[in-house]
Amino acid sequence: MKLIQNIDLVSDEKTMNSNGNNEANTSPMMKRWSRDREDVIKMVVIEDDHEIASLIRMVVRAWQLPIDVEFRIDGYSGASYILRTQPDIIILDMKLPVLDGFSVLDATKPDTWGASVILATGMSRDELVSLGCLAESYYYLQKPIDLSRLEKMLVHLIGTIRLKRNSG
Repeated sequence: MKLIQNIDLVSDEKTMNSNGNNEANTSPMMKRWSRDREDVIKMVVIEDDHEIASLIRMVVRAWQLPIDVEFRIDGYSGASYILRTQPDIIILDMKLPVLDGFSVLDATKPDTWGASVILATGMSRDELVSLGCLAESYYYLQKPIDLSRLEKMLVHLIGTIRLKRNSG
């Protein structure tokens, strides 16, 4: 496990291709998404494995999702970011340096503002349940990450978040 602290893998505001013209890189399940500022979904990925973080960055760009993605590589900087910005979606590894995923959830309480949490971990579902970490509202994504499943989760969450925004 790499113990690099307080170095942020931060994407810029133009993480996604906003012109929607590159059909070859768009997943067949994706439609053209509006990139209006109020429509963009805020997501943070808290993952200490640079290869996994890079993979998520790459596929979210390729899928042209209306998501602004930020990356943090340890639990402490991830929790600080969550408390400061209250993102719509949190993808969280459970075994992190400085502050583990369990502590991040405890410190930030993302359910209080309705954030969607995806636990991306090598731990089994049974392990998470036995530790009391798999809340009914959390999504579970076993590592190695199934990209097709991640895409389906994100598309579902985008639709759910936009529906909440439009009805409220």
